[in-house]
Amino acid sequence: SQALEKPVSIEGISFSWGEGLAVSNFTSVNADQTPFIKLSSLKLLLSWPSLLSGKLDIVNLDIKGIDVTITRDAEEKRAAGEMVEAPAPEVSPVKESKSFPLSLTDLFLNAHIEDGNFSFIDKRLSSVTRIRNLHVDVAVPSLREPLNLSLKGDVILNDNPPESIELSGTAHFAPEGEVDLARGTGSLEMKAGFGNLNLFFDLAQMNTSQEVTGARFSCTLDLKKLTQLAGAVVGLPPDFSLKGSLKSGFETRGNIDSQVAIDGKTELINLSVKGGPLKNATFKQPRISFAHDIVLNFDTKVLDISSVALKSDFLDLSLSGSVKDFQENPSGKILASGSGSLNDIVLVFGKMLSLPPDLKLSGGVNLSLTGEGDLKKVSLKGTAECKNLEVNAAFLNNYPFREESLKLTPDVILTLGEETTGVAINTLNIKSRVLSGDIKGTLDSETAVDLTAKLSTSLALLR
Repeated sequence: SQALEKPVSIEGISFSWGEGLAVSNFTSVNADQTPFIKLSSLKLLLSWPSLLSGKLDIVNLDIKGIDVTITRDAEEKRAAGEMVEAPAPEVSPVKESKSFPLSLTDLFLNAHIEDGNFSFIDKRLSSVTRIRNLHVDVAVPSLREPLNLSLKGDVILNDNPPESIELSGTAHFAPEGEVDLARGTGSLEMKAGFGNLNLFFDLAQMNTSQEVTGARFSCTLDLKKLTQLAGAVVGLPPDFSLKGSLKSGFETRGNIDSQVAIDGKTELINLSVKGGPLKNATFKQPRISFAHDIVLNFDTKVLDISSVALKSDFLDLSLSGSVKDFQENPSGKILASGSGSLNDIVLVFGKMLSLPPDLKLSGGVNLSLTGEGDLKKVSLKGTAECKNLEVNAAFLNNYPFREESLKLTPDVILTLGEETTGVAINTLNIKSRVLSGDIKGTLDSETAVDLTAKLSTSLALLR
C-alpha cells in the first residue's frame, strides 16, 4: 500500500518451499474509489538452489484474471510512469559497492498471463484504449535453449469493434551454453489491425559468405490507427493527429569478421501531421522515402556510407562519406547535397533548430556542405543558396525581406557536449543583390551571442 500510495486488499496469501508464493484476489483502488488493479490469482515458484548460487530461476509464474486501469486526467496528473514507478531510493556508496546486479545470463523464466485486461483512459482526449483477453507466454528455460514469446489479445478503441493482435518470437544467443552474440538466431512476427511486422536474423550465417543474408526486417503500419490506439497509452497532445502509411524494410549481408553491408528503404505515403510540435500548422506530403546503403568494415573499423538519401516534395537530400573507429570513438567526413522548400523545412525542423516561432520563410534552397569531426566537435563548410527568398517575422513589422538569390558560405565549428554546446563562426559570407558581408563570432546553448558583422547594402534596393 505504501509503495503504490493506494489502499490494497488481499483475500489470501500463502507460502511454502515446495509450492512457492500464492496470492488470491488482490485489489487496489484510487483515492476516488475508481479501479486501479484487480488480480484473481498469482502463483510464483523459484528455484531455491539457483537463487543461492546467485541466479534467478523463476520455475513458474502464473497470473490469472488481471485487470489494470490507468487514467490520465484533464491536467495530466496521472501518467502511467508516475503510477507504477516508485522514486529510486538513495543508496550509499558503501552499499552500492556491495550489490551484485543480475545479468541476463543469470535470469531464467517461465511465465504465463491469462485473461489480462488493461484500460488506458485519457480524459483530455476523451479516449479509451482497451487491451482485452490478453494471453502472454514467456519462456527463458536455459542458456542452451531459445527464448520464446507469444502474445494474443484484442485491442479496442473507444466503442469500435475489437481488432486482434498476435505476436510471436524466438531468440537464441547461447547455442553452446555460453553467450555468443555472433551466433545469435531469432525471429519476430506481429499481426495486428494497425500493421504487420517481420524480423529474422541468423548471425552465424554471416561468418560464411559476403552474399549470405544475416538479418531481414519488414513492416507496414497504418499510422492513423496506431496513433489513435496509442494516444491514451502514451498521452499525446489533444490537437495532435498523424495519418498515412509506413512501409519499411532492410537486409544485412556479409561477414562479421570482415565486412557487412546494410541496405534498406522506408516509405511514408500520404503523410499528414497536425498539431503537437507543429502547433496549429499541418504538414502534408504525398510520399517521403528514406534509403540507405552502408558498409561496416570491421577489420579497418571504418563505416563507408555509399548513399543515404531522403526524397520528398519538400526536401531532396543525399549523404555520403566515411566514419573511422565507428565502434568506440567515431570521427569522419560526411558530404551532404540537396534541395528543398524553406517553408516546409522550417515547419518540420524549426523547433529543433531553435528558430523563432513567428519566423516565416519561403523559397527554395540548394545545399552543398561538408561536415568533418567527431561526436564532440564538427567543422562545417560549404554553400547554401536560397532562391526567391522571403523572410517575415514580428521584428520586421510586416515588411518582409525579399531576395531573388542569396548565397551563404559558412565555415563554422559546432561544439556538442553535455556542458558546452555552441557554434563558433570562423566566417559566414553572405552575397546577394541587396546584401553582402561577413559574420564572425560565437553563439552558445544559453543564447549568449558574441558576433561581429561587416555588412553592406544598397539603400535603393533594400526594402
